[in-house]
Amino acid sequence: MIDKNQPHLKTMKGHPQTASAGRQTVTADRSQSAFTFIELLVVIGTVAVLAIMLLPALAGESEQSKNIQCANNLKQLGLCLTMYTDGYNDYYPPATDANTHDIYWPPLLRAYTKQGTNTFVDTCPEAAAQGIMWVVRFGSGQPAEDGYLQNEIHLNFVAPVPLSYGYNIYGSSSANFYGLSLAPGIQMTKKSQVVNPADMIAMGDSNWNTNQGGGSGYSGFIGGFNGGTSVWPLDVHGQRANLVFCDGHVQAMKRIQFVPSLTSSLSAKRTAIRMWNYANSVNVPFYP
Repeated sequence: MIDKNQPHLKTMKGHPQTASAGRQTVTADRSQSAFTFIELLVVIGTVAVLAIMLLPALAGESEQSKNIQCANNLKQLGLCLTMYTDGYNDYYPPATDANTHDIYWPPLLRAYTKQGTNTFVDTCPEAAAQGIMWVVRFGSGQPAEDGYLQNEIHLNFVAPVPLSYGYNIYGSSSANFYGLSLAPGIQMTKKSQVVNPADMIAMGDSNWNTNQGGGSGYSGFIGGFNGGTSVWPLDVHGQRANLVFCDGHVQAMKRIQFVPSLTSSLSAKRTAIRMWNYANSVNVPFYP
């Protein structure tokens, strides 16, 4: 039975306990909040350090991805070359028109990709990141011909558009054109003329970089041209250029391996010369 004469005894006994517990709770909460904030700062700092450490690796991963995509593009273009020769009496597609200066090979090969106006296959991702790519435009008033779509504006030397891939038309020297087909009525190469398809470069990364002697005018072509280095493939993938050979295989190579003048070794120089000429011979002129 509750003693009515001590109505506040329980309350008085409980109150200090409650207050004390409350103070402990508040103190614990404050201590826990302060620790959590410090811990958060540590986590943020750790994440920042890890990000700094991982950025180079992530950048390298991105570059590797671009390299793989570029190699895949060239592999597809190599298949397109084979399909073209199969359908055109063994001839490789002409690079250009000597009279109009229109550039033929990109639209002729694009027709085999079934991509319409999509030029993704014709573009190296590394070059695209620098704004170097073939953008299809319309308004020419011309009919659909030579791979171009109706009303499509043709690629042309007069109004050059930078291309990230080049077609081997010069061989090792533009004085003789031992490469693939140049133009109708001037020099057209048959697949059967290529002595060693596995050792002849068909296409590859072009030199579109004006800071390295390249430019848009001849960026759609590769090989030895006019004694300069501007048209040799550009090593945009970790100091290597991706190249597709006439047999369809793709290889990443250093410039010293395919530019004759960059090596002092006679053997290496001859190896480089052979890769550009359908005769697979060193007894042809070459431009350094």
